[in-house]
Amino acid sequence: MTTDLAQPVSITQRVSRLLRCPVRAEWLWLAVVLSILGILPFSSDSDPDLWWHLRTGELVAHSGIPRHDIFSWTAHGRPWVAHEWLSELLIYEVRHWLGYGADVALFSGATVAALALVYALARRRGAGAGLLLALVILASITLALFITVRPQIFTWLFFVVFVVVIERSEAEEAAPVWLLPPLMAVWVNLHLGFAYGLMTVVLWSLARGIRRLRGEAVDLRTPLIFTALCFLAMLNPWGPAIFVYPLRYVQDRQSLSVATEWSRPSPMAPALWPYFASVGLVLLAMASRHRPRPFLVLLGLATIAVSLEAVRNIAFLALVLPLVAGPPLSAWWRSWRLGGNRGRRRRGRNSRGRGDPPEAQRPDGETHAQLPAALAAAIVLGVLGLGLLAIAASPDGIPLRAPRQRGFPSAALPMSPNNYLTLGSTANTCGVATSSTGRAPSPSSSTGGVTSIARVSSTTTQRSLAPTRGGRTSATAIRLIRCSSTSGHVWPRN
Repeated sequence: MTTDLAQPVSITQRVSRLLRCPVRAEWLWLAVVLSILGILPFSSDSDPDLWWHLRTGELVAHSGIPRHDIFSWTAHGRPWVAHEWLSELLIYEVRHWLGYGADVALFSGATVAALALVYALARRRGAGAGLLLALVILASITLALFITVRPQIFTWLFFVVFVVVIERSEAEEAAPVWLLPPLMAVWVNLHLGFAYGLMTVVLWSLARGIRRLRGEAVDLRTPLIFTALCFLAMLNPWGPAIFVYPLRYVQDRQSLSVATEWSRPSPMAPALWPYFASVGLVLLAMASRHRPRPFLVLLGLATIAVSLEAVRNIAFLALVLPLVAGPPLSAWWRSWRLGGNRGRRRRGRNSRGRGDPPEAQRPDGETHAQLPAALAAAIVLGVLGLGLLAIAASPDGIPLRAPRQRGFPSAALPMSPNNYLTLGSTANTCGVATSSTGRAPSPSSSTGGVTSIARVSSTTTQRSLAPTRGGRTSATAIRLIRCSSTSGHVWPRN
């Protein structure tokens, strides 16, 4: 008696089978859009705050988390809440071991992952592939303005994870709600945006209360989850005091107004037109009879509210746009098409005595084109390759080991002779001072040894910095100035 044993499958055979597997065309187009979004940051200048993050990350790596200001000159020794210490440590270590290009890939990858999670959930909720892809493109155009190496992008990813888990829970699907408190313990050390996680759970509690008032049988466990989030959020170097720190940004609105990213969005800015289009689509989805669940309605309203307060918050609306607006608008589109198809079907039966072809009778009104995985992978890799070649052909090339030269502090800030930033200014802006002697200027004067001081915001257009007063700009003598409401600070570059 013999027994036929299954022959082992080699790795080559497995790869061959995988490449022959069919892939939906919608996933291919999504991959193309997200690939373009992912490589765009490689063509951008470095974020003005990058040097701050690198220097602080180096300090955390070698000396521990700072509690007092040791960088500045006029405010040395004052209490300092380095609330982004974990992000800055990660930025420094990635830059140290893998180069600046790896940092760019990390943060662009986090953005792509966030959009992919939103797309998958919106598709699961019934959003049409074509309309959903259009919304993802609109969201990508908005997010492309903000993708850079900065801790805020970690908040985007964590915010989306919170939204996805809560929405799946609202739909009575398997959702790892238990994962939210541990994520909060990490989030609070990455960025102050952890407050958006708390906001999301508060909206969840309100949505459950609304459903309960409607007579639905829902449990009210959200207060317990919120309590657990607050408890684990205290696992940071400053404990409960971290809850008070974000209020400083609310109270210091006048100082923040000089920074472009903290100003309110204006419809007169063409770059923000996709954002205002997103606001209109979300409001249209909420006004339709196919409006989403109460949680998503509250989430859409909350993201519109915070985005109208500051340009930097626009990203939150862009991230939830496909999920909040996609399914309702797709349902409206299908109902409109169904009404038209019924009229055509009646006319067809009267004239031909037969109904529509089978493909027009699909419940979702879509046909799912497929293609081999090998071809899909070749197309995506081709898009990535062409994009990177285009960036490499630029004068600065691809910034792998270090940022582009025009992104360095010595060449990042424009001169404004009529708008010098003097020490002790009350404006919360950034500037750069260069010294021909290599020594810091006198605290009582803005002229001692200083050849040029420029007043700029964190999003000022970057141009070459020219020395003034006949002085010679020394790269080793550059000092970054940060002004608070009490005094000026001189931050050394190295």
